[in-house]
Amino acid sequence: MNKTTDRQLPDGFLMKFENALEQIIIDIPTSSAKKSSDPAYGAKAFSAGAARDSALLSGTLSIIPGPAAIVTIFPDLLGVWRLQAQLVSDIAAAHGKSNALKKEVMMVCLFDHVCSDAMKDILARGGERIIVSSVSQQALAHALHVLTGTLIQRILSRVVARWIPIVGAGALAAYSYNDTKHVGKTAQKYFSELPK
Repeated sequence: MNKTTDRQLPDGFLMKFENALEQIIIDIPTSSAKKSSDPAYGAKAFSAGAARDSALLSGTLSIIPGPAAIVTIFPDLLGVWRLQAQLVSDIAAAHGKSNALKKEVMMVCLFDHVCSDAMKDILARGGERIIVSSVSQQALAHALHVLTGTLIQRILSRVVARWIPIVGAGALAAYSYNDTKHVGKTAQKYFSELPK
């Protein structure tokens, strides 16, 4: 994180943000999904529903223009991340691999496409395969810190988008939709490549 960004944010915000981010990663939701004979089809269906819900949430929360919209950024992000975490959990369940869903896997599925630098200690690529390893609490904390810096930059761009009525809401809804689709693709790839 750079000092300019730090000065633009209220005191304690970064710590609260990083703590909330960590909770999303470690509080893995349970899934009511059953193991599927065609988990790829199930993953597509789960992804479509989660992407739609994410877009609706972001679009709705960002429709308020101006300074009042700033208050909705944090609930928007947390809500979308919770939907995405549930998506990862549902895809794991569709593959019958819920027991393989650990905090490191959740972090990679949710954020590898956003900040691959944060994942370098967690992720080892075997050709095109995604290989996630367990890491120490210190390595996870470092990854969270790097990820927080990247996400804060994205939050600042969301602030700008919220100042533009309707168009900004549409752009943020589209972003959340595409972001959630990425999460679904990463989760599907990871769980489909795990040994049976």
